[in-house]
Amino acid sequence: MAESQEAAPRTYIAGDVYGQVLSGTFYGPVSVFMVPQYADLRRKLIDIAPILTRVRLDRFVGRDFVTARLDRFLSENPCGYFQLVGEPGIGETTFLARLVWQHGYLHHFVDRSQGITSLAAALENLSTQVIATCRLEWERVGLPPEAGCDGAFLAARLSEASQGLNEGERLVLVVDALDEAERPVTGNALCLPSALPHGVYFVVAHRPGDVRLETAPGTPLHSFTLSASDPLNLDDMGAYLTVRLSRPEIAQRLADATPPVSHAEFVEAMVQRSAGNFMYLDFVLEAIAGGKFPTLHR
Repeated sequence: MAESQEAAPRTYIAGDVYGQVLSGTFYGPVSVFMVPQYADLRRKLIDIAPILTRVRLDRFVGRDFVTARLDRFLSENPCGYFQLVGEPGIGETTFLARLVWQHGYLHHFVDRSQGITSLAAALENLSTQVIATCRLEWERVGLPPEAGCDGAFLAARLSEASQGLNEGERLVLVVDALDEAERPVTGNALCLPSALPHGVYFVVAHRPGDVRLETAPGTPLHSFTLSASDPLNLDDMGAYLTVRLSRPEIAQRLADATPPVSHAEFVEAMVQRSAGNFMYLDFVLEAIAGGKFPTLHR
C-alpha cells in the first residue's frame, strides 16, 4: 500500500481497499469486463491470514532497531530495495508480517510448508495487488497469461503505479523468504525488477546464502543482516520473554519449580541458551505451559 513520507502515514487510495485485499476478499463492486483467457484478479490473490495466524503478532515485541534502519532507508532514497538477511528462527517473517499489518504494504510470503513457492504465483499475486490498490485499468480485464511468465508485466505495472503517486507517497512491497522460492533461469529472485521507478520500494527477506538480487544504477540496495548475537537482538529476546512470562500458566510453573525460579533468572538463562533464536524460545515456553518440564532450575 502506498504510504506518505510524512510522520503520519496515509494510504494512497480512499476506502477500505487495503483491508479487503489483505483478507483476500478483494473489494466492493467493480465493473469487470473479462477478456477471454485473462484471469480474474480475485483468483490470483494469496490470502495472508495463515501467515498472520502462524507468527502471532499479538506477541510481537521490539525490533525498533530494524524499523529505524528501514525508515531511514525509505526516507533517504527515492526508490530501492531493503534486504533483510537472517538465520531461520530469528524472526524476519514476523517482522515483515508486522509491517504489512501496520502499514498496509503490498506483500508476498513465500512459504515452503504451504507449497507457496511458485514463481508465477508470486508475480501474479504482486501484480494483482498493485493493480487493485492503485486502481489501474487492468482491474477491468484481468491478468493476461504472460503476467506470471517473467518480471516484465509486474515491472510495467509498477511504472504505471509510480506515475499515479502524489508527491510524498510511496508504494512499498514486502516479499519474504526469497531463498525458498522457485528460481528463475536468469535474473533476480522471483524475477524482481532490477530497476524501480520513483516512489516504489521492496522490502525483502531471506536466509544467508545464494539469493540473487541485483539492481540497476539509480536503484539503491541496502542489505541489513539481523544477527542472532547482536546485543540488540538479545535485548529484544529478553523483552519478549518478560512479556510471555505474564501468562499465568508459565509463571506458575516457575513458582512451582524446586527450587523456585525467578523471572530474572529464567530470562537470563533462556537468552543464553537460545543462541538468539526466537523459535527456540517459543518451543520451550509452550512446553513449560503444557507441563512438560517438571523442574526448571539450572
